Amino acid sequence: ILSNAINECVKNAQQRLRKEFDYKKKMLSLNSSDHHFIRKFYDLKPNEEQIHLAKMIWKTTADELKTIEYIEILRKRIFLQRLPSRIDKIINQTIEPIELLLSNSTINKDQRASLISSCSKTITQYKFDLMSLNLNIMENIKRDHQQSLKDLQLKLIISNHDETSIEVIKAGQIAMRKRHHPCRLFFINCAAVTRRANSASQLRVL
Repeated sequence: ILSNAINECVKNAQQRLRKEFDYKKKMLSLNSSDHHFIRKFYDLKPNEEQIHLAKMIWKTTADELKTIEYIEILRKRIFLQRLPSRIDKIINQTIEPIELLLSNSTINKDQRASLISSCSKTITQYKFDLMSLNLNIMENIKRDHQQSLKDLQLKLIISNHDETSIEVIKAGQIAMRKRHHPCRLFFINCAAVTRRANSASQLRVL
């Protein structure tokens, strides 16, 4: 069992390194694509308003994609019932006075067990509610970004009669979304490899 666990850990480490290499290679290609669209846009000699709208559209698209990525991470944390370590530590520190009270010798064994169970369930539910609230806020932020993009794109169409510059701006957005896709897959794949590595470590302990 120990030999199998070690082999599994090595295999997972190699798989993660390979995925990281492929990811960086893909991102270099996408970086080059981004620069291509920016250069192509400026080659069209846009006016100040067009430049401003292009920057706003690309920035809002980037903000939307960051929000989507954060939402995906939050959903994964809710599924795993796992807060970020910094927040989890703060919450755990706030319950230390309760733990001190529960250690009081005047509380009998059965009552203590019941109170500890109740306390644990309350804290778990609080953590879940906190993440759900955070998720709800981020969903609203995502909708705001999407509405802002619609408004900016409408303004671009109304104020701009140059179809070529509009298409280049849209192509830049598409390139940004393509960048987001491998980012998302990379983090999901890394999470899967980490879970398998943890399972192998548990086998090694057994």
